[in-house]
Amino acid sequence: MKKQFLLILLLAVYFSLSASVYTPDKLLYNGKEYSIVDSKYLSHFFIDKADHTEMTPDGEIILSTAPRQGYIGTFRIEDNQLYVTAIQKYYMEDLQIKRENAYSSLFPNTTRAKADWVSGLMLAGEVPEGGFKNGDSPKNYILLEIKDGTVIKEMKLSRKELNNFKKRQYRSFKNTEEYHTVFDRLKAEAPDYTSDRSIDETIEFFILMHSSRILTD
Repeated sequence: MKKQFLLILLLAVYFSLSASVYTPDKLLYNGKEYSIVDSKYLSHFFIDKADHTEMTPDGEIILSTAPRQGYIGTFRIEDNQLYVTAIQKYYMEDLQIKRENAYSSLFPNTTRAKADWVSGLMLAGEVPEGGFKNGDSPKNYILLEIKDGTVIKEMKLSRKELNNFKKRQYRSFKNTEEYHTVFDRLKAEAPDYTSDRSIDETIEFFILMHSSRILTD
């Protein structure tokens, strides 16, 4: 009974930590706060690191390579340059969720660092003044095309406009060499059970992740 109670307690804390870790990275731009949809931009530093481990309830140590694991960043755009200005590390100690500043260890003696490792499309949802409530999703978005930390192009889109844009982006993407590169890579990763149609559907669904440039207005 005591063992079962400990297991339940550990699982509760684990899922509580996981929920906090799902907090997306933040983007500050033109006086507005945005919530970055795909929080992958700190994995450049933290994936496969020694402190990137988890313990299962039976005591087994496993390595976590999830980009979101334990780290939440704040990014800012100034003069078309993308900077990281804060990084919070979340961890569990004595069955409590704690946080600490992880920025200074990576970027000492500076208040901002050019995020020149970031290239591709970044989608972020505008955060309303009172914040999101009751699981609301953003009504307005900003889509950024970034090359080595420099903003090349941007689009402001409503939720409906974003959905329509994704369809146009996919159609344009199919006519590029990049599409064939992505298709061949996905097929090679699962050659035994992935059909061409399912690969194509995956690319369409995750079109903003697979394409690196804005291809249509």
